[in-house]
Amino acid sequence: LHNRIWERCYGGSNSEVPIKLIRINDSEFYLLGCSLSSDGDVQSKNNGFSEVWVTKITSEGNIIWSKTYGCNGDEDPRDMVLTPDGGFVFMDRIGWGGGDVTNFYGLGDVWLCKCDSMGNIEWEKTLGNDGLDNGLSLLINSKGNIMMLGAAQKTGGMITCIPDGSWADIWLVEIDMQGNIVWQECYGGSEYDWGINLVEKVG
Repeated sequence: LHNRIWERCYGGSNSEVPIKLIRINDSEFYLLGCSLSSDGDVQSKNNGFSEVWVTKITSEGNIIWSKTYGCNGDEDPRDMVLTPDGGFVFMDRIGWGGGDVTNFYGLGDVWLCKCDSMGNIEWEKTLGNDGLDNGLSLLINSKGNIMMLGAAQKTGGMITCIPDGSWADIWLVEIDMQGNIVWQECYGGSEYDWGINLVEKVG
């Protein structure tokens, strides 16, 4: 019992941090992480200080492909979910624009990036304004849309709901698989509120 089947190390000459492992099927997985390297297993571009790093591996740990994504500064990847087409969408908190990021509103924005099963970007979208915005959890709902849960400090930019008070409210956004916002809402009181995890009740 509990005998080691295999082990692998992944990365380059600098630091790597694992964030999440997602099972695709019986033989493949996506590994979401953050990397400061541009060598070794991290053979893609490096836009800034650190990059979102996604690696597709087999059930034996062999790398199928490895790609990096991000802005011209630091990345803070938060979550990733498998999409119905076999691709994925990940969420990153950014403090800069540039690189793969088309729009940047300021301070801390939430950046969503949808990729196909080969890691190619299909669309990317920045959620936020010039206040402090945060994202913590993603979910694919029963309609096949993306739900993003986080916190918003104020209205403006692309944030149409109005947080209460001067801190932040829970911020919930539904986005379709083409990257269009279906709806968004803020919930909370006069103090700081933020969302941690999202679970859909079906039936």
